[in-house]
Amino acid sequence: MLRSLSVASIFLLSIVPALGQTPAAKPEPSQEQRNSGRSPVEVVRVFYTYVTTYRPLGIPRGRAKTALRPLISKQLLRELETLQSCEDDYFRRYGEYLRANQFKPGIGWLEAGLFSGPNEAASPSKFSILSSKTVGENRVDVHLRFTHKQTYCCSYPSQYEHYEGVVTVVLEDDRYVIDDFVALGVTPLVRLSDGYAGCKGSQWVGRPGDHPRPTPEDATAASYEVLHTLIGKQVTIRGTFSLRGKFGPYVLLGNQQVVYLVPRGSFTWGEPYLEMEGKLVAATGTLSFYHEPNAEPADPAFARAPDYFYLEAETAQLGLISH
Repeated sequence: MLRSLSVASIFLLSIVPALGQTPAAKPEPSQEQRNSGRSPVEVVRVFYTYVTTYRPLGIPRGRAKTALRPLISKQLLRELETLQSCEDDYFRRYGEYLRANQFKPGIGWLEAGLFSGPNEAASPSKFSILSSKTVGENRVDVHLRFTHKQTYCCSYPSQYEHYEGVVTVVLEDDRYVIDDFVALGVTPLVRLSDGYAGCKGSQWVGRPGDHPRPTPEDATAASYEVLHTLIGKQVTIRGTFSLRGKFGPYVLLGNQQVVYLVPRGSFTWGEPYLEMEGKLVAATGTLSFYHEPNAEPADPAFARAPDYFYLEAETAQLGLISH
């Protein structure tokens, strides 16, 4: 299993003046080989120039792998190789089933940005360095902000979404290299080095819920009628989060449609969700619809409960979209 590291230190980051943002020019590959002498922040700047250029999804491959590999620690390289073996094992087990059913693979990292975050954070077009902090001997955490341009159909205006993360840089063989990453605004906070629950070393041992699933559809701008056609499907929505809904927490979409987050059993809306109140979030899950069984109340003086769309709180993925 991949090593597990504490994420507590990310909350101790001291805010310092911005150290720069994405350079206009991409460094030459030969520069990456001569990494000796670069400061931690300089290494991060070069590394994320490549990330925003190639925008690798999942384990870096091809040109992205060639560019990023010299800047990654030996320990993290071993972890990525183990993760690749686990991915290979998954496709040996389910590859034929995926092709036959035209399903999207159900492994959590395949379309994630291992060095930027899940969902839209996986393909940032720009980055900026917010701060850096020494967290141990020859170990530095660098706080980053990513920008993603989200486009929609049907003349719906584009939005620029922002996400944050902390990358850890360590000194190895007299040069600084990338050793870990954690995306902020995602619950729970998980470092790249924590690994994935579906893997036990190089073997796939995923839970039943980790089997292949269809690709989520973007329902952010969907009307009431269109949402009805998406019931039972995986969807992604973006909007303003609130804990103060009539039937529980909800996400208010830009077109004023409301999608609730409804727990099946006991579910604690703790501090991470309190911090999301009134903020933009992205939520992914299976869309369901509640219809009041008694269409006409026995007493006409009382209105019946309204119908509503919802995602199951226990299985939905919810994360902040920072601006």
